[in-house]
Amino acid sequence: MLIVYVLCLLQTEVLEEKTWIDKPRLYDSDRLALENNKWLTDNIINAAQTFLRKQHSQAVGLRDTVVLQSGDFTFDATSNVIQCVHDPVYEHWFTVSTVGCPLNTINVYCSLQMVPSPRCVKVITSAVKFCASKVCFRVQNVAKQSGKDDCGLFAIAYAVTLLSGQDPVNVVYEQHLMCPHLIDCLER
Repeated sequence: MLIVYVLCLLQTEVLEEKTWIDKPRLYDSDRLALENNKWLTDNIINAAQTFLRKQHSQAVGLRDTVVLQSGDFTFDATSNVIQCVHDPVYEHWFTVSTVGCPLNTINVYCSLQMVPSPRCVKVITSAVKFCASKVCFRVQNVAKQSGKDDCGLFAIAYAVTLLSGQDPVNVVYEQHLMCPHLIDCLER
């Protein structure tokens, strides 16, 4: 009986959480996470990708990161794919892209310059349809994050940089300005 009561209270709290942004839906807790420089959830990453996809209708990728894990989206590797990806093994966000890549090659833009886990490589190669059985993953020499929680901010920044026609390797990001800037962009 007590367990049911506690669950009802928890459900009530979830239902009463205030909406910060209506479409795509983000809550006050998402804004609070950004304001406090907390690790970004898939809600925030997906909202950013949704807005980027609306601004860049020609972009291939920028799809829901949870659905990407399920294999429901596929992209032709010969198109200019840009996609933020979550590596569940390393609990880390990064961006992959085929923009400017030779055939059967994908660039990895990772703020810790890590190679994706084998599990994540499988997700990526299931989503991005290459024409060969071997794919080259090139980890790019991009600006590194300080601390451990801002990988999501960098993943979004890399996607924005690629969409603007620049190479993230040649960009220096001001990490302390990234959260306030993302809040501003999402609210606009």
